[in-house]
Amino acid sequence: MGAEMSGWSDTRQRPGAAAHRRIIRLLGVILALSAALPAGASAAGITFIAPPGAKTYADQSLSPAGYTEALAFRTTDTRPTIGIQADGSGGGVQLQCHFDNVFVTETCGGPAPGCAAVCGSFQPSDPLGPDSAQFTRSHFLAVDLVDADGNDLASEWVNIDVDTTPPVTQLTSAGGVLSPDGNNTPLRPTFDFNVTDSNSIGTTVDTAACAWGLAATSPAFHPCGGSDASGSFTPPRLPRRHSLYRLQVRGTDDFGRTSTASGVYDAVPCALSVSRPARISALLASGIPTRVNCDTTRHVAVAVFAFMVNGDRSTTPRGAVSDNPILGSYRVSSHFSAFTASRRLRLSSPARSALRHARSLGLVVAAGAPDNVSAGIADDSVSYRSFVLRG
Repeated sequence: MGAEMSGWSDTRQRPGAAAHRRIIRLLGVILALSAALPAGASAAGITFIAPPGAKTYADQSLSPAGYTEALAFRTTDTRPTIGIQADGSGGGVQLQCHFDNVFVTETCGGPAPGCAAVCGSFQPSDPLGPDSAQFTRSHFLAVDLVDADGNDLASEWVNIDVDTTPPVTQLTSAGGVLSPDGNNTPLRPTFDFNVTDSNSIGTTVDTAACAWGLAATSPAFHPCGGSDASGSFTPPRLPRRHSLYRLQVRGTDDFGRTSTASGVYDAVPCALSVSRPARISALLASGIPTRVNCDTTRHVAVAVFAFMVNGDRSTTPRGAVSDNPILGSYRVSSHFSAFTASRRLRLSSPARSALRHARSLGLVVAAGAPDNVSAGIADDSVSYRSFVLRG
């Protein structure tokens, strides 16, 4: 574990000859980790009792030479009290504690009431830094069981993660508007999320739940569908209409602490309505009254295209947006991501001249992202209204 190894290199000096002989002697102590560790673990006659409320993990990190890791635990207590019990039947009479440095011996605390073995405890003298701090991501307690002559009979260590903060949950969004990952169509979006934590112990302590539905509702949270706390969420295929949805992602750690991120999405950001001119002459004289009602965007372009002239139908209305020239357009921008605008869409001078003698026209008005409309990207995010006029 990177954090633990950094702490090891920061606090341990090269041992002297006596300490070196002690380490060589202890290298022969090979102990098995307990398979189930609900509140503590034992090996080689030493048992650690995790503090109340701590979460215990069989986290097999690298330990100092001569020590076997008996358990690893996470706690919200910055001064956790760790219980220690040892089997004294082999001649062990005393416990020696080493906190964050195996070459510095500290006095172990007193035993818990009623302990019949060689017992003790340890509580840090000062509050421990949380794992969110750069240089205090993890701590450890190493314990030796010694006999009356000072010989080491067992040497164990416990890894400690002090976690005082909930996980951080993030969604890919801009100003609260969700950004699909780009690999799907507007009606089948995928949204990436990330639940991060500074844990130095445990690899699957955080989970993620998602709630999706219309923004005006309060849907229930369910698993997001992935196996990790970070991943992506894809809702069922959306109808092609202007509707505001909300995605909420809630990250939860093993202590039940949560953080939530949310964002909104509209597959068709602008609803478009038009007032059809009575005749072609009215179109040429005063244009087309239009209205856009937009959310999740600050910019919209509205343009008109022809898909039929004098009964000659060249394409479909959406095909006209993709392939035919723009006859007239306007753009609207707002400081807000939800706005309404009413404008008269007028034909350009060249378009009016070219259509002055037309007997019938099939027109389509499109409203959407300016880049889509100007480039003729007629996808499902664009609103369309089509109609036919006579001279």
